[in-house]
Amino acid sequence: MKKYLSSRLTNLSLKVLSMVAKFLLIIYIGKYLSTQALGEYGLFVTTVIISMYFLGMDFYTFNTREIIKHEEHHRFILIRDQFIFHIVVYAFVLPLLFSVFLFGVIDYQYIVLFYLVVVAEHISQELFRLYTTLSMPILANILLLLRTGVWVYILMALWIYGLDDTKNLYSIYLAWFLGAFSSILLGVYYLFKIYDKKTLATKIDWLWIKNGFKTSMPFLVGTVAYKVIEFSDRYMIDYYMTKADVGIYTFFGSIANTMQTLVFTLVVMMYYPKMIELYKDNKLDDFKDTTKKFFWEVMIYSFLIIIGISIFIYPVLEYMDKIEFIENINVLWVLLGGILILNLSFVPHYTLFVKHKDIAIRNITILGAVLNIGLNVLLIPFYGLVGAGVATFGSYFAIYYMKKIKVY
Repeated sequence: MKKYLSSRLTNLSLKVLSMVAKFLLIIYIGKYLSTQALGEYGLFVTTVIISMYFLGMDFYTFNTREIIKHEEHHRFILIRDQFIFHIVVYAFVLPLLFSVFLFGVIDYQYIVLFYLVVVAEHISQELFRLYTTLSMPILANILLLLRTGVWVYILMALWIYGLDDTKNLYSIYLAWFLGAFSSILLGVYYLFKIYDKKTLATKIDWLWIKNGFKTSMPFLVGTVAYKVIEFSDRYMIDYYMTKADVGIYTFFGSIANTMQTLVFTLVVMMYYPKMIELYKDNKLDDFKDTTKKFFWEVMIYSFLIIIGISIFIYPVLEYMDKIEFIENINVLWVLLGGILILNLSFVPHYTLFVKHKDIAIRNITILGAVLNIGLNVLLIPFYGLVGAGVATFGSYFAIYYMKKIKVY
């Protein structure tokens, strides 16, 4: 029991350190660099995240089940074939990503670092998922901390101690790549330590790869639709307004998203395994009671976090000393409302999930994405950043309502 608690505490600490690093980076970019630079950073990060989904094609959803059901001696072959699949996808997707430079989303001066970051970030993420599947959560979270946290703390220390040459986007992207690359080195090292590398001489199973691709595609469609809702507003703001406006929106969006991360970690991850177990055992009364508790805990935790954000946001803005953030504080309240609705939607979402209503979940998400794009086009030209926030709120509310109706 002691060992179990110690392991959980270690995992939680590593996750918190990673989350805090992301938050600090946004604050320090807002303080030490221009609002336009923050906007450029926001678009860079958004493009990397979306690109990673097309590089990964959600293949891990297929291979996770494959790894679990196969014997240990066969797992290294499955892992190798997954990365063979990714290499093939790289050959098609990476050239297409050049379009983000043609359309001026990212400046040409960052082209090399963009490609280095997107590939390193993707490989590191797949290794994180892999070690999670292999029931090695501490190693998985160490890789996550290297990828998202350690380099941030080092870079922030350099900024605080006055190394002005490092206060630029180039240094941030370079440090990001080095952090992700170091996590890859550690992850690959342990793979070769765990498994016999002689198994890699086995013939590549192209039929298995093809089957995995076909199985993963429906998941990819739903995931991309969700990411459209989460990130399309930043591209729309860049199109209709300025990169400085993207910077303001990115800052408040990052703060609002901490609520979703915390609620998911503290509540959702605790409840949905229980729901799966109860539904599988046909304990429907207990399932209903658990669903109600799930809803109220999501509500309570969300409001507590909103109160916490309301208390500390003004000292943070005062520390940053940028009037444009204070003038647009209303954007934060709208986005927090949207994240509250998103958190509540997890309850009907996982109710549908345990009942294997995957197609319904996907279709609802696609409808939400289409609605989000339409609302952004309608609202941003007239209401600016608040309009973008309202579009996000409206999309999440529509998804919540449709999932709730589907449950009933």
